[in-house]
Amino acid sequence: MEKFIIPVILFLLLFFFFLFFIIREKKKYKRLKNLQDEDLRKRFEAEYQKEILEKKEGIRSLEREKAKIQSEIEEKQSFNNSLFKLREEELDRLIEQKKIEKEKALDEWLRAEDVQKRNAYNQTFLNWTQELEVQKNGYLNDFLALQEAYKQQLAEIKGELDEFQAKREAVNEAILREREIEEAENFYRIDVPIEDQEDIEVLNTIAPRLRNKEALNKLIYSVFIQRPMDEMIKRVTGGRDISGIYKITYLKTGEAYIGKTTNIKKRWGEHIKSALDIGTIAHSSFHTRLKKDGIWNYTFEILEEVPKDNLTEREKFYIQLYGTDTQLNMKVG
Repeated sequence: MEKFIIPVILFLLLFFFFLFFIIREKKKYKRLKNLQDEDLRKRFEAEYQKEILEKKEGIRSLEREKAKIQSEIEEKQSFNNSLFKLREEELDRLIEQKKIEKEKALDEWLRAEDVQKRNAYNQTFLNWTQELEVQKNGYLNDFLALQEAYKQQLAEIKGELDEFQAKREAVNEAILREREIEEAENFYRIDVPIEDQEDIEVLNTIAPRLRNKEALNKLIYSVFIQRPMDEMIKRVTGGRDISGIYKITYLKTGEAYIGKTTNIKKRWGEHIKSALDIGTIAHSSFHTRLKKDGIWNYTFEILEEVPKDNLTEREKFYIQLYGTDTQLNMKVG
């Protein structure tokens, strides 16, 4: 019996040494990971502040453009008023000149002694009347054409101002929304605990050795993802079936995806399932990014509630506003 004591003691010592080594390495790994996360957070905050400054500069640029457009409107109004006044003065001079000519001709006609001269003067009066009518019609047509062109220019400028106003309001709302998300980040993201994230990483390492990978993905979804996903969707949508435009943003880089749907609550669930390769909608490069980056590193927000008929138009507006056609959308609409 005594001859087994020493080997047993040695085995226990090796076991405890190995256990101590594993615990120490795990703590070291967690400390290193926390340092990396802190560094990423600081980098993200710096990039976010930079983006906020760029958007504020964009607002100031739009304000300058608005002032420029208003100045052009005032200049065009002043020019058109001056032009109308000149045309009116010219027409008055012409009428006065013809009036003098007519009075002179009438005086000569009254002094005429024979019918031939009177007929000649009658023809002069007729020609004068016809000429004045033609000139009057010409001035009237020019005035109407100028007035129509002026109305068209005003309509175009009003359209530009309306578009500017819409963009400015959208930018202001975007800045306020991003500040809200920054202050309450967990409200807009799927809150998967660190321990569950680590378990998911371990499970994904065995996926290449499985023939039925879908079973593993369904297990990950049902055990780790479904409950926090449902909680996030309920928080953001209030449990309502909302038709509109939504934005999904990668927290670490600010890259975003803009989408449209008649049911945002349902569409977010489909995106997450497709990222896990168990969805019913087509798998895209966006879903590959979701899985690679970790869906818990994305925020989900509603940009605007929109009726079904206007979804495509508003989706293009927000894609261009945020520039996501060069990010996670990869194309406009």
